[in-house]
Amino acid sequence: MAASSGVESLSYVCLSNKPLRFDPVSRENSVFFDEANKQVFSVRQVGQYTRVVVRGPDKKVSRFDIPEKGHVASIKFSLDQKILAVQRTAKAV
Repeated sequence: MAASSGVESLSYVCLSNKPLRFDPVSRENSVFFDEANKQVFSVRQVGQYTRVVVRGPDKKVSRFDIPEKGHVASIKFSLDQKILAVQRTAKAV
């Protein structure tokens, strides 16, 4: 057992001074990070749709539903934010 100085200290790592907040990963919610666009995608099945919530460093939040067609393996926007790519299997995007 290590000796204690009697002073409690907290440790943390600062990854960014502008953190992105999002719903936690769970059985119902998947989370993806797009490194190129610095966006976090929260993906959840809601009835016959897949609900997508996108948060980026500009604090803008986008929400939209896409037809439910199975598991989402990866999801990203193009650099110009005009095309959404959804990968559902290892062989199809």
